[in-house]
This record gives sequence, C-alpha cells and structure tokens, in this order.
Amino acid sequence: MIKFKAWRIALVVGISVACVACASMHRETIGGWMGAQPVISGAKIYVLMTPDGVEREEGPAIGSGAAMTAALREQLIRHGYTVVPGKETSAELALPAATAAQTTYILVSTPTEWEDNLTEWSGKPDRAGLFLELYEVPSGQLLSTAKHRVVSSTSAWVSRETDRFIPELADQALAKLFGWQPTVATQQ
Repeated sequence: MIKFKAWRIALVVGISVACVACASMHRETIGGWMGAQPVISGAKIYVLMTPDGVEREEGPAIGSGAAMTAALREQLIRHGYTVVPGKETSAELALPAATAAQTTYILVSTPTEWEDNLTEWSGKPDRAGLFLELYEVPSGQLLSTAKHRVVSSTSAWVSRETDRFIPELADQALAKLFGWQPTVATQQ
C-alpha cells in the first residue's frame, strides 16, 4: 500500500512539472500611429537613454537601461537610421539638443515592467515591458507610441536573467513603432 501511494505521488508531481515546463511565454505588442505623418526612412534620430528597469522588491536593475538603449540603437542602425545619443530624461528637455544636432525625431524609451523572479523553484515568471514614444523635431509633437511586454513561463531548469528579453523588447517595440518586420528571435 505504501509503495502504491508513493508511485501515485511521484506520477502527480511528474505530470505537474511537465505541464509547468511546457507553459509558453506570453508576449504582447501594443501601439501604432498616433499621427498622420509617416516616419522618414533613413532619418537622423536622437535616442534618449533608457532608465534602468525597477524590480518591485529589489530596486533598480543596474545596467538594464544602458543595455536597452544599446539594443534600440543597434536596431535603428540596422534599419538604416542615423543615431545621435542623448542624455536628457524627456523629449521636452532633449528638444534643444536634438534641434542643434539637426535630427528629425526623438526616441524616448521607458521600461514599464522589470521582474527577475524566475528560479528553478520559485514558480514566479520573469516579466519585462518597454514603452516607446517618437517625437518630431523641432515641433516636439508626439507622432507614435508602441509597447511590448514579455512574461516567461513559470518554470525553469536553470536561473536566467531578465536581460535576455532586451533584444526582443527593442526589436518588437521598434517594429511596431516603425512598421517593419521584427528580426530578433524570441527568448525563453
């Protein structure tokens, strides 16, 4: 009788682990054109520094903002845009410098979510989100917004960092913002 109960418990645990391991990632991209003006292909874009993502219980994920900014710049350059780095914290503050640099647009990126929870045993998924705003220079008019969010599966065989989502977040959000096809493979 004891052997039978142990076998049933092992079976239930095994099936539960298999079901959790098969859970897929949740991805969501939202956004689109807010204005009627199309983005000029190959334009010069003033790209502001992305702030670090902030975890609810652990505070800022130091370096995540710099990594996100680098990924955004890389994608823009890959698609033929000229990138001018900016250090300002908002489009309004960046407008004089962007005008002086003779750029056409200002790109503002904001992490909307950043949670590095997933471990082998936690059962809590990693989450990351990015919100983009594209402004016209010199008017400062908001032209377009886009958002992308990733939630990992609820299990892992090894711990992984939320930073693994950065290439996908940059690619998917920019693809929605500019209307091009995403090029980066999704990460688990």
